[in-house]
Amino acid sequence: MSVVGEIASIIACYQLGERLISLLIPYTLGVLGARSDIEQFQKELGHLKSALQCVERMGLSSAELDNILKTCFEDLKRVETKLEPRKKRSIAKISTRLTYPFKSGEVLNCVAALGRYTSTIQLLITGAERIEEDVRRLPFASNALYLDESWQNVSRCLAGTRVELLEEITTWGNSKAKDVPSIFWLCGMAGTGKSTIALTLAEKFDREGKLSASFFFRRNGGDQGNAKKFITTISKQLTSWSRHFKNLVGDALTKDPNMVQRGLKDQWKSLILNPLEKLPDRKPDIPIIFIVIDALDECEGEADVQTLLELLPQLAGLSTVRVRILITSRPEVSIKTGFRSVSVEKHKDFSLHDIEKDTVDQDIYNYLEFELKKVKADGAMVRIPDDWPDDVSLTRLVERASRLFIYAATVCRFVASYTKQYVANDQRSSPHHTLDQIYTQILDCSIGGEGGHVYATFKKTVGPIVMVMDTIGFKSLSRLLELDEQIFLSVVENLGSLLDTSDLHLSVDNDKQIQLLHPSFRDFLTDAGRCKESFRIDKAETHNQLLIGCLRTMRKQLQKNICSLQNPVTTASSVSQDEVKKRLSSELQYACKYWFEHLLRGRVLMADNGPVHKFLRNHLLKWLEALSLSGSDKLAEGIRGLVRIELDGNFKKGADSKLKRIIHDSKRFVWYFRPCIESWPLQLYSSAMLFSPSASIVKEHFSDEHLEGWTLQKPVVSGGWSSEMLTMPFDQRSTIQSLQYAPDGKSLAAITTKDCCRILDTTTGTEIHNLQVNVSPDLSCWIRFFPDGKQLAISSCKTMEIWDLLKGKRVHELKSEEFFSGISISPDGKHIAYADWKGLVRYWDTTTGEVSEDFGPVGDKAKPEDAIHYNLAFSDQGKLLAITNCYAHLDIWDTESEEKIHELKIDNVPVSKRPSTLSFSSDGKKVTAVSSFGRLVIWDASTGEELRQLDYINNEYDMTETITISHDFRRLAFNIRYDEQFKSERIRLFDLEAGNTYRSLGGNVSLVTDLAFSPDGRALASEHKGGMVRIWDLLVPSDEGGEAWQSTNYLAATSGKVVNCEFLLDGKWAFRYCENVDPTTERISIWNTVSGLRSGRNMSAWFISQDEAGILSKRFLDDGNLLEVTTKDGILRVWNIKKDREDTKVNLRTLASPVQEGCASFKAIVAVEVSSDRRLIALASSDETISVCSRYHSVERKSESLFTTNLTSLASQKTPEQETRPPKPAPRKFSCHFYFSHNGRYLSLIRQVAVRWSIAGFEVFVWNLETKALLHKTEHLNTACAFATFSPAAETDTTFTTVDTNGQVTTWHIDSTNVHLQNSSSIPDWNSIKPTTTIGLASVSSFRSTMDFSYNDGFLHLDSRPGMKYAISLREPKGSSNMIQEMPGPTGLHNGWILQNGKPVIWLPDDYKPIEYKDFECMPTLLPARAVGVNWVTVVPKAQVPYRIEFSGEMSI
Repeated sequence: MSVVGEIASIIACYQLGERLISLLIPYTLGVLGARSDIEQFQKELGHLKSALQCVERMGLSSAELDNILKTCFEDLKRVETKLEPRKKRSIAKISTRLTYPFKSGEVLNCVAALGRYTSTIQLLITGAERIEEDVRRLPFASNALYLDESWQNVSRCLAGTRVELLEEITTWGNSKAKDVPSIFWLCGMAGTGKSTIALTLAEKFDREGKLSASFFFRRNGGDQGNAKKFITTISKQLTSWSRHFKNLVGDALTKDPNMVQRGLKDQWKSLILNPLEKLPDRKPDIPIIFIVIDALDECEGEADVQTLLELLPQLAGLSTVRVRILITSRPEVSIKTGFRSVSVEKHKDFSLHDIEKDTVDQDIYNYLEFELKKVKADGAMVRIPDDWPDDVSLTRLVERASRLFIYAATVCRFVASYTKQYVANDQRSSPHHTLDQIYTQILDCSIGGEGGHVYATFKKTVGPIVMVMDTIGFKSLSRLLELDEQIFLSVVENLGSLLDTSDLHLSVDNDKQIQLLHPSFRDFLTDAGRCKESFRIDKAETHNQLLIGCLRTMRKQLQKNICSLQNPVTTASSVSQDEVKKRLSSELQYACKYWFEHLLRGRVLMADNGPVHKFLRNHLLKWLEALSLSGSDKLAEGIRGLVRIELDGNFKKGADSKLKRIIHDSKRFVWYFRPCIESWPLQLYSSAMLFSPSASIVKEHFSDEHLEGWTLQKPVVSGGWSSEMLTMPFDQRSTIQSLQYAPDGKSLAAITTKDCCRILDTTTGTEIHNLQVNVSPDLSCWIRFFPDGKQLAISSCKTMEIWDLLKGKRVHELKSEEFFSGISISPDGKHIAYADWKGLVRYWDTTTGEVSEDFGPVGDKAKPEDAIHYNLAFSDQGKLLAITNCYAHLDIWDTESEEKIHELKIDNVPVSKRPSTLSFSSDGKKVTAVSSFGRLVIWDASTGEELRQLDYINNEYDMTETITISHDFRRLAFNIRYDEQFKSERIRLFDLEAGNTYRSLGGNVSLVTDLAFSPDGRALASEHKGGMVRIWDLLVPSDEGGEAWQSTNYLAATSGKVVNCEFLLDGKWAFRYCENVDPTTERISIWNTVSGLRSGRNMSAWFISQDEAGILSKRFLDDGNLLEVTTKDGILRVWNIKKDREDTKVNLRTLASPVQEGCASFKAIVAVEVSSDRRLIALASSDETISVCSRYHSVERKSESLFTTNLTSLASQKTPEQETRPPKPAPRKFSCHFYFSHNGRYLSLIRQVAVRWSIAGFEVFVWNLETKALLHKTEHLNTACAFATFSPAAETDTTFTTVDTNGQVTTWHIDSTNVHLQNSSSIPDWNSIKPTTTIGLASVSSFRSTMDFSYNDGFLHLDSRPGMKYAISLREPKGSSNMIQEMPGPTGLHNGWILQNGKPVIWLPDDYKPIEYKDFECMPTLLPARAVGVNWVTVVPKAQVPYRIEFSGEMSI
């Protein structure tokens, strides 16, 4: 149904609803009991009406809404039918003889139906509102629209001029014929009036309601100057054209929230092409979309222009709409080349130079006559002839214009500004010279004066206008440069014929943008050969002036939390751009975005303690926050700016390196924390300060300022930045198959099993291209850049493709009968050598498309059934081609004669899954082959003589499948994979000259699938299984990256799989358990999380031996100086950490003596507990014997047994209630846990009852230790005890609380002689917070990672899932509803965030996130606070040492 039709249905629905209400009102008075039903019906109708009015207001339309409206109308109509026969009766009769037409419950059923309709409509409204919000947040270049104020004062075509051209374009634009080209390209030289024509047509079609979108490019115009926001701007305009289109765009943004950050092709497909294709078919009335794109030649980035010229013609074949795109540009070679690849059926060209000279001259004549007569009519000129402007003068001006409208327009503006007539005296007809002459004369008349200060003022004012990188208002520019606004205006207002200065005086608050009326004026002012010295703008001086203004503005206006965000985890995307523009002035936005551009373009000299150094030292974080709030593209440009400054900055010679060091550190800082900065800008002041390396200069300057006052203990972090520069995640379900750097090193190609090849920016980590290629997930593929870096060859299966990266399109394709098995591109880029699985090699001529005859096979082992892989490599001169296979054979061929000149082999190596890696030296004299089994051989390429042989792997367990050689032939990079016994992998670097491995990268890294050196050898890229690309900085020295620190403290140096972690002493000590470890490493490591130091080998070996004996309990004593361990063999040991030796060893089984009948001597101990004052020890043996004795004295080593009993005898003593129950089966296994009261008077024991691996229940025993009497015994069936504890110590009385696995909380009050039930309640929402293990049947620590309990003022606090905490009152009477209360959550960790009071406050970098294991879901990698008011968290990460963070208060913003 159309929108109009649905609006009609909406009106019909609520009109019918109002009529029903009027019909029902009489029954409220005349029928008993009808009032309530009718009032509910009336109320629900009101809700429905409100929803329908909202639908009408929003203009919603969909098939689902149509069905709802039809069904709703039918239901209401049925109600009306029952009421209709009675409406003619008078009210008096109804009141006496009224029969209610509805049965019992019938009205309520109708009310329920209306409620369902209302709810469904509300869901549609919510979805529409979400779409509106998503569309609203699309990046939008508002100043690129023809309606922008900057275009309002630009003249349109004068009536009577350009008549034929305008008529031709109008006819084309209105045509609905399918065979009419969709693109009209209007080209012409600068100044020929292209933009005037485009504005005229845009205004005409808009006036007629036919303009769908427009985009007017402008060089150095910020968003107008590039294509970054082109597609989103066009798409957003089209959403106003069609509601269906808006819904489809909204759906695309919902499916991929990061769409606006993707490349132009992905945006085009999802935001324009696909939505237009999915529009409903409206034949024969097919709508027309008219789009105007002006000055395409002024779009920065040739690759983007080529991409647009490839994408726009795709709209020609749409059946749902007829698209008409008007494009204007100069006849640039790149644009002409782009249009040549577009078929003539899809576009038509028109060159303004093809218009007859007489026609153009007549149009210019008419324009001059009209404008000059208008000047005359204004009365500004005096004593002029009545016939002025005369035909002779106009004709001479037309001749001087040389077909350039810009000349005529400039003359008219100049004459309008002054009371003198301009007549050119020079007779030369060169357009270039003519413009120079008129520009010079205008400047002489406008600015000329005595004294150099006049010209200096001109340069200080006009120079920045000419050199700014983006449009900026004159007031903002005045503030940026600290120029007097009146002086600024006095200069620019006299240049109205050269600058757009209209409307400057209209409002005090008007921040009118001053722009050049034509870019040729910029070229004139900056060219020393064209502009005289008094007016010439020095680019370097002006850039320096703008740089100083930018730094000054940022220094004054930047501030922490500039947008006053209330939450440290507020995302940058959730802050509206209107709010950002309100908080960040125009001059501040400009300064943040472009200060480094002025620094670099002006070649400004930088020195220590200079302006740039001071800015980075004091305002770096605030600048990054502002960039993050401004958008991810602005942040990416900021990162690129820091990298460019480090590489290309003009540094003062002889100065120390403080400035260089802070620039380098700032770059590494932003690289590492970019995911955080981009999303959560305020984390700059917390997470980034906490987790930056200790030697970071940025941390040194800012951490104290931003961490002081809310952190008591900071995490132990690495000493310096690691070698890992950038991490670029892919789809985790894909595997990256091949990797290669572009020849310039600025981009990186990675191909995945998800049929895509991503081209990544190695400076920022952002995606440049996403090429859709055909890749088999089960077969290898190869990717190679052409030498010029403009094309890319990709082979997989039986297909090889060549992609043009400027256009982003496939340009060649080769099919083969056999699978491709290796490729290489010749140095001149004209040939691709490839091998198939049979070992036959061919050449593909990329210029002619011809394929040579095959030659080969490679080596004597190559047979068709082998189906092996090959590596191919050309020498740098292209004269030789080397080929190697999986059998370590190497053949060298002469490429001119196609003859094999050498057959070589790496001896004594087994067959590998991959062929040996190949590389020629830069002079082509040496060739190297590297086997994956650790042998490298270098031969003389001309003679075949073996020059050198090296074994780069010595360990018999080691092997590698990924190898690469640097371009300078000096280094080898390879991965080391342990066999299945060790499950560990590392990247190593081998020095080919020294013949040794000199460095390892990354500790433990996930499976490496490919490696690639950058062309300059400064970086190494690695692919990893699970969709990850890392770039490693090979210039970072080992000590900076923390390799020396890693050798002792680097947690990941321990190989194997982590299966558990435990924490003691409030998380200040961490135990890390592994399995399948390397024989050289320890299975258990013990860490002090405060200092970040690992225990000595003696202590680790001692603890491992205790673990092998079976540890029952462990605790730290004496403030962490002593570690006490009790094992299942009944031995208690104490390790003295300071003395690094065992201090105490006691056999606990000798402490207990039988004092009751039926108690045998102790067998294997299953439970141990020590009282809080360390005086008493409770023991339980496997035969259910329980003993309590005084703990040994540290000197005398003596103890005294208090009592011993056996639970079997106690179990025989049944209560009256238990007498009636059937006998329960014998327990499968004895399992229990002790609890001492805090005052040491009472002991409780929880005995789990399990039968055949199933929980049958648990029993609770309570003893008075002073009287040795059993005070209490109770049984809980069909559940297990999840937690039990005594309340804080009292003089005599106390309470004991249990929590079972059903969420039942039970509290007993205990005095010296009696125990009685105090309270019993259920914890709400227990299923979502319950522990996964229970006491006695699995590790207690597993449970405590899920929840924890602590006391405070009579309450038991339960910390459960992140963000939730419950307070359980121990004082409320039984059955009280106030027993369990929900409270703010605890300090903890969830989804990569540290929580404080249950709310996320600190983002964790990947290196500092806790270890995760699929088969260990409850691993306690953090320990919640043990008491209320304690704010700390301890984490065991994968890539760093265990650390602890403690807060002194809430984090400040």
